[in-house]
Formats: sequence, C-alpha cells, structure tokens
Amino acid sequence: MVMAHTTSPAIPLPSPTFAGATFKVPATDLIYSNNGDGTCIAGFGYSSLNFAILGNVFLQNNYVIFNQAIPNVPIAPLAGL
Repeated sequence: MVMAHTTSPAIPLPSPTFAGATFKVPATDLIYSNNGDGTCIAGFGYSSLNFAILGNVFLQNNYVIFNQAIPNVPIAPLAGL
C-alpha cells in the first residue's frame, strides 16, 4: 500500500480485534518506508485470505507470548496505547 506521506495519516488506523480485545498501532509505526518524494509505503496490507499474518508493526506494540507447551499465544496491549 502506498499513500501520501503526512505526519497525521488521513486514513483510519488499523485496530485489529481478537477474542473481543482491540489492539492499537501508533501511526508513526505504520510507515515502513518514506521514499522522499511525498509518498511512503505502509507497514501493513490487505489480503482476501481468511487469516492474518502479524508482523513486526503489530508485534512491537503488544506483549506477545508464544507458549508451545499449551499451545496458545496470549496477546496484551502495551501500556499507554
């Protein structure tokens, strides 16, 4: 996804919801690359698949524990987001 580079994005911020909990990602973390020509590349994208891949844009803003013994993946938002 390529969008106009601004300090305050004109699009709504993605806030994924899992099991009734909503998780936020700050706008400053959504910009993957600033091309220097007035456009930037977002650190997320859309897919028609029925699953999601959560990358570093999401993971760096949430506490995520990978528990292979149970198995489960508890997620909690960072304080202040």
